Amino acid sequence: FAIKQKLKELERTNKEELIPTMKIKDNRHWIEWVLIIEYIGANEMDGFEMVNRFNFGISFRYDDNKIIATSICFDRKDIENKYKLTGMNSDQYNDLFESFKSDVNSLNFLL
Repeated sequence: FAIKQKLKELERTNKEELIPTMKIKDNRHWIEWVLIIEYIGANEMDGFEMVNRFNFGISFRYDDNKIIATSICFDRKDIENKYKLTGMNSDQYNDLFESFKSDVNSLNFLL
């Protein structure tokens, strides 16, 4: 729900926060858009509160006039490389790339 609101806000304000990326699969290619999210969470360990702060991207595509989330991106270089494949060699996303911090290397889902 919060991500849907953020996408509507970006569309309304026309901000340059969605990064275009090229996706390639089975001899086909298309553009998807990556929204960078900052996660801030706190854990308590041995009586100390630790703040976890990292970024991740959520990739979206338009399909039949719908916005569909397609992947979660934790690797900044992967997002940058897919952006470069679009042929848009602009510096307008440099701030987003430089502020992207992530040391996430695995996810555990609790069911």
